Amino acid sequence: MSRVIFSVLLLTFTLTCSAQSFVWTGTPSQINCTTLIIPLNVSGIGPIGTCGSIGLETVHIQFPVSDALDLDLYLRSPDGTTVELTTDNGGYSASYGTSSGGLTVDYCCFNMSSSSPITSGTPPFNSGPYLPEGDLDDFNNGQNADGTWRMIVSDDGCWFGVYAREFVLTFGDCTSSGYGQCSISLVLPVELLSFDGESQLGYNTIKWQTATEINNDHFVLEILDIGGDFKELAIIQGEGNSVQIVEYEYRHESPNTIEYYRLKQVDIDGQFEYSNVIAVRSQFVFDATLYPNPTNGDLYLNLTSYDDATLTIVYTNVLGVTSTEVIKTNNGTSTYQLYELKDLSAGFYSVQIMSDNSSTPIIQKVIKNQ
Repeated sequence: MSRVIFSVLLLTFTLTCSAQSFVWTGTPSQINCTTLIIPLNVSGIGPIGTCGSIGLETVHIQFPVSDALDLDLYLRSPDGTTVELTTDNGGYSASYGTSSGGLTVDYCCFNMSSSSPITSGTPPFNSGPYLPEGDLDDFNNGQNADGTWRMIVSDDGCWFGVYAREFVLTFGDCTSSGYGQCSISLVLPVELLSFDGESQLGYNTIKWQTATEINNDHFVLEILDIGGDFKELAIIQGEGNSVQIVEYEYRHESPNTIEYYRLKQVDIDGQFEYSNVIAVRSQFVFDATLYPNPTNGDLYLNLTSYDDATLTIVYTNVLGVTSTEVIKTNNGTSTYQLYELKDLSAGFYSVQIMSDNSSTPIIQKVIKNQ
């Protein structure tokens, strides 16, 4: 019998009973005649005990399966305790939980406060909660719940296979009726409200907002390099846990004409996800000084710019007559000699310096002596 180990996508759920839940979400794929070992990392819970303290409350699963009769499900805790959830129940029908359009609609829920054994239920087993075939309280033995839990799924019929979609573990306080509230509502670990950028004079400002944060360790602001790969630009510490709007900002100095950014959000346990990619086109900013002034005809341009550009320089005398020259400039600070003024008559000139990268010209006054 072959064995498949799935990677983990960890999200966090909240419940009305102030419990904490952890969910594994997989890419549904048909597995025939195999055993699936699905790991789920749990953190921040600590020791779990009997009723009156923190313990495992419920197990939710969403496993579409064509033949529930052939499906065996076991849950194993970090200390090795293994509990049977269901074995060969449901007959020739599907499934454990329901879905629509690839999204979970209803779960099959197990807890120890139920009076309905899973052995007496019928597919899709979404009208529970159900009492598992084993005892979930076996897990509440004082062990440290933090670590890797494993759902062991065996398709021993080799007929149509099983689709593993989700399973959720919920830890909380035991009530008088026992562990187990089967109503859950999804809250994303980090809910990103916005992510955008704005060009300023010589730099780009990148901003983002979060509505909620759960176990958020940090953000990595990434930038697209010349080779087409994203690389780290900055690491910004997250709030950790927050239910209020949090604003973040980063200033990227001396950007190129156009830059592409994305945000990588990293949880405390190392899980991460990416934002969409944004593009920011920089304003071409330059500082220009003409000298000497007055001049006998020799004229120089001292230029500090933040990008390569083509400059068009227009000389206009008091009669409105214009003369033009064009020069190529480089990023940085450089001095360029201008030649057009040498051939012009003495007098007072308005000199307009325009860049092909900017809509805002620089205008200076120059006097040419006899």
